[in-house]
Amino acid sequence: MMRWRMGKGAVRCRTAALRRRGGFTLIELTASMLVAGLCIGATVSALHVVTTGGARLAQRSEAQAAVGIGVNRMIAELSMAMTVVSISSTGISFTHPDVTGDSVDDQITYAWSGTPGDPVTRKLNSNAAAAVISGAADFSLGVDVRNAAEEFQPDRTPELTVASHDIYPSIFVVDPKPVSNSEYVAEYFGVPNYPNSVACRITRVLISISANGARDRQLALTIERNQSGTYNPDGTALGRVDFDEADLPDAFQWRQFNFSGVEVPVGQGCTIVLRGIGGSQGAWVETHLLSVGLLDGMTLRYSSNAGTTWSPALLTISDMRFFVFGEYVLNTSSGTGSLASGTLESVHLHVQTAGDDPVVVDTAARCLNRPSLAGQSMAAVPTR
Repeated sequence: MMRWRMGKGAVRCRTAALRRRGGFTLIELTASMLVAGLCIGATVSALHVVTTGGARLAQRSEAQAAVGIGVNRMIAELSMAMTVVSISSTGISFTHPDVTGDSVDDQITYAWSGTPGDPVTRKLNSNAAAAVISGAADFSLGVDVRNAAEEFQPDRTPELTVASHDIYPSIFVVDPKPVSNSEYVAEYFGVPNYPNSVACRITRVLISISANGARDRQLALTIERNQSGTYNPDGTALGRVDFDEADLPDAFQWRQFNFSGVEVPVGQGCTIVLRGIGGSQGAWVETHLLSVGLLDGMTLRYSSNAGTTWSPALLTISDMRFFVFGEYVLNTSSGTGSLASGTLESVHLHVQTAGDDPVVVDTAARCLNRPSLAGQSMAAVPTR
């Protein structure tokens, strides 16, 4: 039997080898634990993100679906709008073809209070409003309008008869009055009231007049205010038209005199004044003696000293044959603030839900029936 004997050197080598095959050192163990902890933490964090993110994604998908249902309903109903009842940046009310089955058009209203967190509601006819989008942070409308024009209240009336006297000469005595450099003829008239008016712009005057003699006279017709407390003209012309006797007919005929810029306050008394301004002969003005002054409310005035004094006395019942036409100036001369025309082409919707993770929708509904916006407030219509 053979036996092996080992020397001291071999024993030392074996001991060192055994030492090398032993456990980790403290430093190695600490480093390993740190790395393992980081790996575990990362894994847990990843699992948390996956689990919570999935829940949040599910909630957001749910919210988007709910908003989508409400918005799609709005688009579908707005596209069929027939007439617009009212409109603003936060709501619209319109008629829609029958949805209740009674063969009568229905009225649908979408509205938001403007307070963040309040719902966007839908109301059918007189039923209670129901939420179609809950918890809105914003809901706004913008519309495209075609052929929009503001509705204006006219600043004046059409031309109207302000005053006149035109009784047939056969009924009353014709009493012609001469007009010359010294002989003036005047006719008082008052400017009657007209609803919502402040003044009257005299546009033209018609008188019955003829030539007298050599047809060499120059004449003037003026419109003047009357002297306070009388029917007499005050001598200051508001408007004046000069003309030649040569242009007048031999017999009484109507002659028209046009004016511009003659504006008289409502209730103001005025006079038509005829005077000669050159030549030797005068014209004749047709007047009626014993005219019905109480019905006409007019008064003839006559001066033989170039307007220094006037006669006859107050409340005479003689009249010149005349017409005064004018346009009444109305109190309101600006736009009414409403649309005179305009059709609704499309409605643009902006929706944003409340919360930290809002759903935002920007879309539009094209109005197939192009309902009219005439009569709607211009300030209220949220044009884009």
